[in-house]
Amino acid sequence: MANLVAAKIMYNVFAYPLLSLGARLAGLFSRKLRRGLLGRQRVTGHAREFRKKHPNERVVLFHCASAGELEGVKPLAAACRERGFLPCVSYFSPSAEAALKPGDFAFADYSPFDSAFSVREFYAALRPVVVLISKHDVWPNLVWQANACNIPIWLINGNFHAGSTKSIPGLTAFHRAVFSQLNGVLTVSKDDAERAIRVTKRPERTWAVGDSRFDRVWARAQAGHSPLAEFANELKQRKLLIGGSTHDRDDDLLIAALSELRKSCSELQLLIVPHDPMIALWHRFRVKPIRLDFPVRR
Repeated sequence: MANLVAAKIMYNVFAYPLLSLGARLAGLFSRKLRRGLLGRQRVTGHAREFRKKHPNERVVLFHCASAGELEGVKPLAAACRERGFLPCVSYFSPSAEAALKPGDFAFADYSPFDSAFSVREFYAALRPVVVLISKHDVWPNLVWQANACNIPIWLINGNFHAGSTKSIPGLTAFHRAVFSQLNGVLTVSKDDAERAIRVTKRPERTWAVGDSRFDRVWARAQAGHSPLAEFANELKQRKLLIGGSTHDRDDDLLIAALSELRKSCSELQLLIVPHDPMIALWHRFRVKPIRLDFPVRR
């Protein structure tokens, strides 16, 4: 309990005000960040308007960071709807908006600012019966205020990488003060579950159940709606190694792997789809980019 109180004081009195100030200063130079800041100013009002139209519905609130995580919770949202709940989602990054489709969620908007007041006000407006955080976007007050409002809150599709800050001495105690307050942690693998237990010290609340993003990929494959349908024959004739939603370090690893793999498969090609397409990654590549000799749809 003393650790929890200390963590709340450290975060709410010192860390969050600095993070907030830094974000607003950075927003002066980033249009994407400004969009997120502006959206967060309006989210509680949007939640109130939504609840006026659905005063008695049982709301399940999903929370995710961006587009990839949002895709992963869509099968769960559909399952909630089938069981009589209204699936809603909050997201951190403006990039999640591109992944939203009509009918996926009854309500979709930015997550609130992570101050105790803003999160509590948001929960009071939306009144979810449960909050499900996907992957890794666990904000302290999102958890603590759910506890204060008696709203069950779970981490789903949880990733606990071996080299994450959750394992750094000195930071583990703070992360434990947050993650131990979750009602449950559902991880994507047994290794992630073991690392989660080291942080939370709550083995009775931790289960390895897999990643719902695989359900999403499977459902889309079964539907047979490929965004590259017109390129199907061309792609079948190529041997491609595809890296999706990559970051700088991923690109370096993929390029190194390609060099090795080409020793036994000289015709292998590498297709990289960066997480942020606005970054000019191709200028840094140490291999010749693939030339597509068939028309590309715009």
